[in-house]
Amino acid sequence: MSFFKLQGLSDEEARDRIYLVDSQGLIYDGRGPMAEHKKYFSRKDYNGPPMKDLTDIVEYVQPTALLGLSTMKGAFNQSVIQTMAALNPRPIIFPLSNPVRLSECEFHEAVEWSQGRVLFASGSPFPEQEYNGRVLYPGQGNNMYIFPGLGLGAILARVTKVTDSMVEASSEPVFGSGEGGIAKRGD
Repeated sequence: MSFFKLQGLSDEEARDRIYLVDSQGLIYDGRGPMAEHKKYFSRKDYNGPPMKDLTDIVEYVQPTALLGLSTMKGAFNQSVIQTMAALNPRPIIFPLSNPVRLSECEFHEAVEWSQGRVLFASGSPFPEQEYNGRVLYPGQGNNMYIFPGLGLGAILARVTKVTDSMVEASSEPVFGSGEGGIAKRGD
């Protein structure tokens, strides 16, 4: 949600852009009783029949990104990734569960099923893949990369607590012009 709020959206506008899915499917108010921690992201704008199949949910929501935090191996199957690729020129697939045996998909699957167009980051390391004569490198976005830098910054600044705004600030790219960007390998 912080990303959207940094873009100037209100809490409600940011929350409206996030769809939460659990082992029972899309989380929405009409689904019935749910755990307290799921209520914040429960959809109020959907009242249809239960949506349990992730491909159906992707077709309904038409997201630009899928973040996997489920530890459900294979949750991002061929149908899900092909649907994402049909909806997006660069589908964002982030199977963040680790270790590899619990990852929602593997890099070679995401590459193959998206015809090499996937923007991929995982919670576990995967080897690079060759696709159509190009070598593609998976990103890795797990806590091994986040916490050491954030921890060192907290130590150097001698802070007593790390706030949400500190985490948000640490996620912003730093370039001389103040503009964001993505560094290429070798930059």
